[in-house]
Amino acid sequence: MTSFPIPSNERERLRELRRLRFNDWGASAALSELCAIAAKLLGTSISHVSLVDDNEQIFAGQVGLDADRTAREVAFCAHTIMTSKPFVVENADSDPRFSLNPLVTDKPGIKSYLGIPLETSPGVRIGALCAVDRKPRRFSENDIRTLISLAQIVVSILNSHRMSLELEEQLAGAIALQTDMLPSAARIAHIQDHCPLDLSSYYKQRDGIGGDIWGIEVTGPQRVMIYIADFTGHGVAAALNAARFHSFVHMIWQRTGRPEPLLRKLNQRLCEVLPTGQFATMFCATIDFAGAPPQLYRTSSLHPFEVISQSSLPLGILRDVAYESKSIPFHAGGALILYTDGLVETPKPPKSILTADLLREFLDQADQNADADQLCQSVVGHLFSEPATKALDDVTLVIAKHTGSVRESVIDYEV
Repeated sequence: MTSFPIPSNERERLRELRRLRFNDWGASAALSELCAIAAKLLGTSISHVSLVDDNEQIFAGQVGLDADRTAREVAFCAHTIMTSKPFVVENADSDPRFSLNPLVTDKPGIKSYLGIPLETSPGVRIGALCAVDRKPRRFSENDIRTLISLAQIVVSILNSHRMSLELEEQLAGAIALQTDMLPSAARIAHIQDHCPLDLSSYYKQRDGIGGDIWGIEVTGPQRVMIYIADFTGHGVAAALNAARFHSFVHMIWQRTGRPEPLLRKLNQRLCEVLPTGQFATMFCATIDFAGAPPQLYRTSSLHPFEVISQSSLPLGILRDVAYESKSIPFHAGGALILYTDGLVETPKPPKSILTADLLREFLDQADQNADADQLCQSVVGHLFSEPATKALDDVTLVIAKHTGSVRESVIDYEV
């Protein structure tokens, strides 16, 4: 028995093999079932899908074997991956390459072998589909054609698995990037160091990524702008629009500290890039803790919550749209609640748990001394109190509370 041969593209081959993360998922039921079919069609006692790693072969699917792997130096499949052609051994006892192989002289007692290389990309062979018998035999042309056809199915399964893993990685990366667009805990803490603001949020995209986004920007020494937006659609397309929106806000907000010009310029930008039928709804509020014209949602802890009913054309539909700002008072204990429609459309209307009025009533009944995080958790807990409740849309909730003295502040807002 000689040492195993090594393909000239071994590094590339191993890199392709590792992309499957085969050590994470073990034997595949689908591949084992396919091996059972191969063994039955060819009349062999053993069949396996072998993935040839640097020092061993791993059985990703098998029938007729007790082991889940063997050393590469004794693997017949180490020879199979050297070319794109079927590898045939009719009698291992008389073959000098295998006659002393422990897989031949001991269990499982291999005497004949037919292996079809698994070529997942041109010239890159990561393993083999094999039909193995415990007695010498000849494999017919029909046997070889049958196993080639089954090997093509194995390659499709492996490639699909690899693509699924890559999509999962890309989705995880996209989720991380979208999460990074939200205000960080450090940024919120920095803002709270300079403004009497208690802030909490809940952010859950239906598909992991989606079209909801919110943010907070400092527009003056004691002035902050909070916004929330919701793009039509779900998933990747909506997430791309949210990313565009985030970059536009970042470029525009520094030029203005008020909602009206921000929305006007955002609308113009979005009209240039959004496909027909796609748009965003947005609520934007500027809180001035230094004082200015009065107004609010809940002006103080002594007042009930009020629904701000202000509607205007969504962003990204018509370029020349006028937006009007309004101001409401914001005192100590006051609170601003921002949310996307997923909050009031879970479950789908008319069975929604919360509406704008029901949310107002729920908040009025809550502990008036509760902080923003307690209020946020209370609302989300109420919404999903039943385990069967599932959101059909992205859900974002932002709660901002005035924690300062009785000194008057204001909110300028626009939707």
